[in-house]
Amino acid sequence: MKNSFKIISSCNVIFLLLLLMLTSACSIIEEKDIQFIRQNLDAYHTETIPYKEEITFTLPTEKILNGIVEPIKITSIHDTDVFVIETYEKENPFTKNKEIDIIIGFDSHVNSKNGTVLSHFRLNDDGTYTTGDVFHRVFDENGELGNFGRGSGDHEGRFEQFVSFTFEQEELKKSRELTFEISGLYQLNYTEK
Repeated sequence: MKNSFKIISSCNVIFLLLLLMLTSACSIIEEKDIQFIRQNLDAYHTETIPYKEEITFTLPTEKILNGIVEPIKITSIHDTDVFVIETYEKENPFTKNKEIDIIIGFDSHVNSKNGTVLSHFRLNDDGTYTTGDVFHRVFDENGELGNFGRGSGDHEGRFEQFVSFTFEQEELKKSRELTFEISGLYQLNYTEK
């Protein structure tokens, strides 16, 4: 009787482990993002058109200087959520001055059949793409234009694309808050073939 109980218990444990492994395997299905579409253009009808609006948001200087650890959602545009991902301090290797980087991330949600996501690149007719058209502007609380470095590109993980702003720390401390404007982006429309 004891042996049959052990066999039944062992079978139950094995069954539960197999069920757990199967459930885990099903939940690891890779989520499609804008990079997936760009790398699989033969599977989609796609077009990029200029996104004519600006993304505008304001951050207090103190919050920027203290560092943003958890992403802050700015807005949602079509199937893309836009976040301030992080701010961090670094040293400029040439001037040795302290700088603050502010990273804005784009989290695109690709649906199974069709949709529209925000993009920093434009698709060309020959299947290639062009980057570099993103415009950045920053104003202080008096409406004065800020002096900063900028960039945009692809990113790994949740935020597939980014836009960045870089300020000298001492210049940044002169303002109470900054208003950021990002323009020159594209809408990538896609439909599964």
